[in-house]
This record gives sequence, C-alpha cells and structure tokens, in this order.
Amino acid sequence: MSQCSACGVVMPMANLYAKDCIEGLIDAQGKDDLKLALELNEGIVCPTHFQQMDVGEAMSFFSHATAAGLRCYALKSQNEDIVSTAAFVDLIRTWFDLMTRRD
Repeated sequence: MSQCSACGVVMPMANLYAKDCIEGLIDAQGKDDLKLALELNEGIVCPTHFQQMDVGEAMSFFSHATAAGLRCYALKSQNEDIVSTAAFVDLIRTWFDLMTRRD
C-alpha cells in the first residue's frame, strides 16, 4: 500500500502502473494549449472515497485518449516506462470495452 503525496489517500494497487507517468502527463498538459487527455486531472489520480466509486471517472482515467497522451508524453520526455504505462491503460480500456459489449 502507498499513500498519495497530494491528498493522502491510501492506494493499495499503486504499483500496477507508474503513477509518476500519469502525474507527469498532467503537468505537461497544464503548459500546453492542446490536451490529448482532456478529462485527466489531479482528482482522478488521487480520488476521494466517493470518487473511487465513480465509474465515469474510472473510464476517463482508463481511456484511449489517456494512453495516446502518455505515448506522446513518452516521445517528448524519451522515457520508456511511460510507454509501458500507456500499454497498460490501453489494455485495461480494451478489456473494459469487451466486457461491456451488448452483442
């Protein structure tokens, strides 16, 4: 278990993805006019108790736009860890899309 430095929330699964990559993307987007992961913000990275139960925010976090933003951020910062985090986010979103299909 680890504790978020910004809000103090204990996150038991923080080691599954590189949280620093997501926070770096948020910081990089704050300076740019064009935001690839538009719905990504600090509240999604360090959710409160009630935000942890919100499926809409989870879908915003695990979105293809977030994965694309991470890939662009990886090219800009030349960090290979960010690419693996983008692949993880993309994998979870693809799994979610497959599990919620109504065909």
